[in-house]
Amino acid sequence: MIARIVAISLRTIFDIISIIDISGARAKVVMSHLGKVEMS
Repeated sequence: MIARIVAISLRTIFDIISIIDISGARAKVVMSHLGKVEMS
């Protein structure tokens, strides 16, 4: 029972981390693009 709860919570944490990573990578791309536009 406890192991199942731990497994579910770990999966949820990994899902949240992957979502943050994806949005963070997208934000980096946008920021670098904006930086290039400002530099030119």
